Amino acid sequence: ILIGLAPGLVALLAFNVYRFDVLWPNPAAQVELLKSGNIAIGIATLLMSPGKSIFLFSPLIFLGFLGLPAIYRSERRLFCLIAAVSVSYFLMISHLPFPGGDWCWGPRYMSVILPIIFLGLPFGIARLKIQLAIGIVAISLSIQVVSLWIDHQQFYFRHNLDPNFYIKDPLFHFRHSQLSERFGEIFLGPDFTQFKKFNSSPYDSLTYAPFGPPPQLVPVSNLWVRQFAVFYLPRPWPLWLCYVPEERRFLNLPATVTSLLAALLVGCMGLIAALRRPLQTGNDAA
Repeated sequence: ILIGLAPGLVALLAFNVYRFDVLWPNPAAQVELLKSGNIAIGIATLLMSPGKSIFLFSPLIFLGFLGLPAIYRSERRLFCLIAAVSVSYFLMISHLPFPGGDWCWGPRYMSVILPIIFLGLPFGIARLKIQLAIGIVAISLSIQVVSLWIDHQQFYFRHNLDPNFYIKDPLFHFRHSQLSERFGEIFLGPDFTQFKKFNSSPYDSLTYAPFGPPPQLVPVSNLWVRQFAVFYLPRPWPLWLCYVPEERRFLNLPATVTSLLAALLVGCMGLIAALRRPLQTGNDAA
């Protein structure tokens, strides 16, 4: 493990020296920021708020929890490990002023422990009627699809939020739901006549938006965001890029679509080949 971590650690320290002239930046500012968190608000935000509840953004977690008792009965040590890691991590991020990882889609920080909780997923599915389990899976998948449909930052800009709004207004996610407002954002649809520029970045080739408004425009970011097509155009890009005049496109559409379809074809062929290969038993392998 240490050998595997070493290259990343060396690269991080080298970047710190290059960027800050020190191996490790002074953590004082970060410590002061973390002190502004409230664990009670953090727990409530992650569990119950309409804006960041893990149960709303990943309903599959219900099936994971439903299957954990089966793990407890058969592999008690594994269950204790799952519980210890999940609870300690959950309490740690609940202390943060931004427990869900704000300026993102849903409770991003919770995604770290979802794979651990999902160890109970097969057992949870087995306890339900198959139609109900399929319904929960379909709802969860739909939520992830709509999350990718449009740039997630549009929600934050439309509400004229300060970059550190979670400190000034820790209850924001109890009044506003990114998930429920997403459907309105999708059905607004793009209007090419309103856009002054594709991206807020100096580089039009970017298909995401790493830059927000300048500080003096933060109070009117709901007006600023309307200038840029990237916040409104749906993904995947080939769905709408064919309607953009060729001289304004940021990539070669035919070549891009061809390469994507070729990758899809190769992947499907590999999957079919893997499924057709008979499963080798222990005796056969011997």
